[in-house]
Amino acid sequence: MRGITRYFKIFYVCLLITLSLAVYLVYGSVSTESGFYNNFQIEKWNEGWFLEGTEQKVTLPVKLNDSKEEYTSIFRYLEEDTKEDYICFRTDHSFVRVYADDELIYTFGDGDKILFGKTPGSIWNIIPIHNLEAGTKLTVSVMCPYTMYAGKYREMMKGSRADVLLYIFKDSAPLILMTIIPMIVAAFLVVVHLCFRKEFASMIFLNAGGCYLLLAIWSFTETRGWQFFFSNAYIMQMINFISFSLVIATILVVMKQMGFINNRRHFNVLLFVDVAIPGLQIIIQLLEITDFFEMLFVIHILDAVNIFVFTTDFIVAFYKKKKSTKNLMLAITMYVSVFSCFVLDLMDYYVWDKFGNGFFSRIELLIIISAAGISAVKKAVSMYAENIEKNTYLKMAFTDDMTGMKNRRAYDSDTETLAKEKDGVAILYADMNNLKQINDTMGHQKGDEAIRIIADKLKCFSEKGNFCYRLGGDEFCVISTNLTAENMEIECARINQELAEMEHNFICEISIAYGAMDYKPENNDKLYEIMRRADKKMYEKKQEMKIESDSCNSTEN
Repeated sequence: MRGITRYFKIFYVCLLITLSLAVYLVYGSVSTESGFYNNFQIEKWNEGWFLEGTEQKVTLPVKLNDSKEEYTSIFRYLEEDTKEDYICFRTDHSFVRVYADDELIYTFGDGDKILFGKTPGSIWNIIPIHNLEAGTKLTVSVMCPYTMYAGKYREMMKGSRADVLLYIFKDSAPLILMTIIPMIVAAFLVVVHLCFRKEFASMIFLNAGGCYLLLAIWSFTETRGWQFFFSNAYIMQMINFISFSLVIATILVVMKQMGFINNRRHFNVLLFVDVAIPGLQIIIQLLEITDFFEMLFVIHILDAVNIFVFTTDFIVAFYKKKKSTKNLMLAITMYVSVFSCFVLDLMDYYVWDKFGNGFFSRIELLIIISAAGISAVKKAVSMYAENIEKNTYLKMAFTDDMTGMKNRRAYDSDTETLAKEKDGVAILYADMNNLKQINDTMGHQKGDEAIRIIADKLKCFSEKGNFCYRLGGDEFCVISTNLTAENMEIECARINQELAEMEHNFICEISIAYGAMDYKPENNDKLYEIMRRADKKMYEKKQEMKIESDSCNSTEN
């Protein structure tokens, strides 16, 4: 119990550190007057642009038209010479070309390299404008295959490469947080599953870890910061679409395992639809009928249906179980919160375009899954404690108190199992000599001491991976999976020699009579017959040793 609690404490410390980092990053990203992330020289290049072919002034950000088939261009004349300067701006699903006078100095998106669909991907365009003279005409052309982003320009920045990269990092800080935190939590949950899968049903932690990982992947592809690690924007865009499409199905599974979805029929239907629709989208994309982006509204509708069905079922089940107005209000508050975040994301996607895809829903999902996860962790700790208590009682029931060996109950259980299996073993029975004489003359306390000495000697077998039992009184048994009967009898002879050389204060020597037999199922041996023969052999040895002992005593007399 202390072990698992220690792991959870480590997790909470790591989570606290991560959240502290989150606050710091968010502060740095929103502070306008001070802070590390604002101590860089970056110039906004939103003014001074003109629409190509006209004298119309353009101020960024702006959406100039809805043309999907041709490039839209803006231009400006440099007011001063440039040195090691860069400009940067973000584009969504757009092909980009940048010219200095008539010379092409930058391009993004090559239609010939797009395997399926229309989009080249969404990235931060970082464009070097080194050593250009004042008066040079700088032209930026964009073309997007989707009406939503056609003719659209976002804010443009100018500065050194280091300042540009720091600006991008600052702009992406909230989404970077929503990548780091789920990744840490996912790693922790997977470790919990691996460490404690034998103690309790830990698949819920593995599935929750997978859900967090998918959220992290989705957030990572949305940051556009991935381009500092990977060069293929098209592949990352496909990963973004797929992770977004599948995240609702993984959340559904986790919520079902946590007991928040009680209607099995609704769950099965939703899960089928949540997996089938993204699969159908992939097929349609491969057939080039349409592509993911043009079908995103289907995923949005699917998300709305999931939220409605899941939350409604949850509220109904919650109320029926708790019968509490307070708990019902809590459930309704969660419903309103989830649905509000979903509506905010739809507004941002279709109207505002300021926060990033799924920004509010990701925050809400992190909160809900974290709350449910904490509940699951507490439940798991309780289950782990119960299992420890159960295993303790079970061990006590199958352990001999005096010697620490397995007892008669364990022997009966193990031999019953052994009789059903086909594995060969060697079976040894041992019986202590002279116990009655010690008990009668020196008392049962000394007899118990002698039994413990014999047990300690026989435990040498258990050190080799075998099973030792005290059957009761002075009777013992050893079942070996890696020794033959002959080897076991040789070991018993050595034990008797050690016992004879021991210094002790008993009125007579202590020793064991023993008999061993090999059980080989491949020879059609019957287990209980072999056990009977081994026991008979032990008693024959006991009689032989008694005769030898009597003969020695009569000779001495």
